[in-house]
Amino acid sequence: MRGAQARHLSAATPPFEWGVATSAYQIEGGNDRGGRGPSIWDSWGPSPVNSYELWRADVQAMRELGVKNYRFSISWPRMFPMGAGAPNAEGVRFYSTFIDALLEAGITPWITLYHFDLPQALQDAYGGWASARIVPDYAAYAEAAFRQFGGRVKRWLTFNEPKNFCFLGYATAVMAPFLKDAGGADAWHCTLHVLQAHAEAVARFRRIVPGGKISMALDSMWALPRSSSAVDTEAAQRYLDFKLGIYADPLWFGAWPASVEQRIAALPPLPPALAARLNASQPDFFAINAYSSLYIYDQANATGGYGEGRVDFSESYHGGANNATLGALADSDWLYVHPDGMRRLLAYVSKRYSPAEVVVSENGVDDPGEAALGLPDALRDDFRTEFFRGYVQAAEDAVAQDAVPLRYYFVWSLLDNFEWQMRMTKRFGIVCVKTMPDVIACHLK
Repeated sequence: MRGAQARHLSAATPPFEWGVATSAYQIEGGNDRGGRGPSIWDSWGPSPVNSYELWRADVQAMRELGVKNYRFSISWPRMFPMGAGAPNAEGVRFYSTFIDALLEAGITPWITLYHFDLPQALQDAYGGWASARIVPDYAAYAEAAFRQFGGRVKRWLTFNEPKNFCFLGYATAVMAPFLKDAGGADAWHCTLHVLQAHAEAVARFRRIVPGGKISMALDSMWALPRSSSAVDTEAAQRYLDFKLGIYADPLWFGAWPASVEQRIAALPPLPPALAARLNASQPDFFAINAYSSLYIYDQANATGGYGEGRVDFSESYHGGANNATLGALADSDWLYVHPDGMRRLLAYVSKRYSPAEVVVSENGVDDPGEAALGLPDALRDDFRTEFFRGYVQAAEDAVAQDAVPLRYYFVWSLLDNFEWQMRMTKRFGIVCVKTMPDVIACHLK
């Protein structure tokens, strides 16, 4: 996005507020600085973006863009190097100073407590999220963060995309901790432990941060039936049950989706006490990471990476009358530009869960081939500009025509960042980051 276009986007007056988002592991670097302990992602190396040292430049970039809301995550191993025990004073001081700088700049901080970077010590000690032992450790970490920062930060997210770190981390070995379990028991236990940890954190939050609001950032593609048949329509709903409902339904209804209960042998029972606790303390807003869409069709006995059992659907990026794709392909092979999908997803969560507020906690795109471009070509952000033009219009239509109570829209991402296994090869930032030996250059797109 060219600088002027970026400013125009942030200065627009839609019926929601703008924000930008990042995560600690993806931008901080400084893995061996300030008393930070190792995380389960550290074998992939530190982020070269180095916001741990250059955070003042990040705040200045947000000032120039007119950003009023910033969603960032706290690094659990920076706060608690061994995952538990006493907080690391240097880590607390780092985040405290940063929060003060945001507030001084007129930027509202939103904190995500967990964005994939589990302390390695807890993975080594008992298997991380596959063990129930993680629940009290997470709750203690959350309470410490609430006590340290809750007087200044009133918007919180307990987790980001738990489906991904549970199933890609503990079943299919695609994400850290890169464990494979064909039966899926560890991934489903991870899911249960996330819900338990969330419930415990929310209970403490309500006591410690009066007037604050808290939720969990979930994600899903929008599911389009590949045909108009009843079986494909039902398959599309099953997709949403598995991709979104396995967290959203317990959070809002205190129950697993029925289609999941009927199909997954490894699904642990939702304890009645937990169900009641979740049902009594629903999230204060529905946070959804929305990027793209795909076609879903009925396929008997398809397993879908959810362990022992079946999902009975399959996915395709081609469908409709002409077997076409949904839109232009971004740099990531899963991200087709389809603004109407986000509108439909927002309308779906609004109708199904009836939240008081909806928040787009992430939406963005990586420009095809941008990582290989030099300056100034990398700043000619026409693809991203057109992407946001379409998605912003879709969000406005969701408010005006579908009565979605959308209040905030966070762009992923403020900075080109370390996109997990893809490292710096996928560029989602509205600020271009060029890393060279001993030099990090940032430019508004």
